[in-house]
Amino acid sequence: MKHAALLRAALAAAQVVVLGACSELWPPVPVELVPEGEGSLLPPTPVTAPPTEPAETPDAAAGHPLPSAPPTVAPVDPDAPPTRPRRRMDIDQLDRAIRRVTGGIGWTEVRNGVEVNLFTELSATLGKADFVQITVDNLETSAIFQKFLGDAARSVCERRLQADLAAPADQERLLLPVAPGDLDPAGIDAHLVALRRTYHGVGMSPESPEMESWRWLYQSVLHVSGEPARGWNAVCVALLTHPDFYLY
Repeated sequence: MKHAALLRAALAAAQVVVLGACSELWPPVPVELVPEGEGSLLPPTPVTAPPTEPAETPDAAAGHPLPSAPPTVAPVDPDAPPTRPRRRMDIDQLDRAIRRVTGGIGWTEVRNGVEVNLFTELSATLGKADFVQITVDNLETSAIFQKFLGDAARSVCERRLQADLAAPADQERLLLPVAPGDLDPAGIDAHLVALRRTYHGVGMSPESPEMESWRWLYQSVLHVSGEPARGWNAVCVALLTHPDFYLY
């Protein structure tokens, strides 16, 4: 009995030392002492359950995080017509389009007996790719493009006008009406509608609001110059420099 009492006193002192050392830990780990006569007198080792990890989905395991919310999709109107941004003609297309509406007259000039295509000569300035320094056509409607397009329109319209004036009475004219000086207001409107359809491929009613601007242009030039031919020449220049001509 004396030895058992000494053994219990020694174990109690050891427990005080162990608990004092563990008191520096936070949070403290609860320790249960085994009562006398119930097996070992040493405190049991606390068992901590391992942390649980969320199960990996196939996308997460592959390194692709799942979206937090489904993406929103704008509603599509099934009745809306298909559209795209309008593009500017390149230089070759513009040259062919001008020749088509003017009966083969292009923006050219004669030098030493040789007819020079000015669109070809100025192609680099107008943004055409040479595939040496520039590999993509510049199709911006820049100020320099507008300037040279105006020069081309005034040149070809004047030549088309002179060709119509010199044509026999029984020959079809492309710019002037059959009798440019004898048209009544209805005849002027009909010829404006025909020119707009030829140059822009757009039908226009004489009663439409946009008709007023074309009618005003013709009448203003006619009032200043007193010559119907000058009025139709101004209409020709306006048609060629209009965005409806070089954009598609």
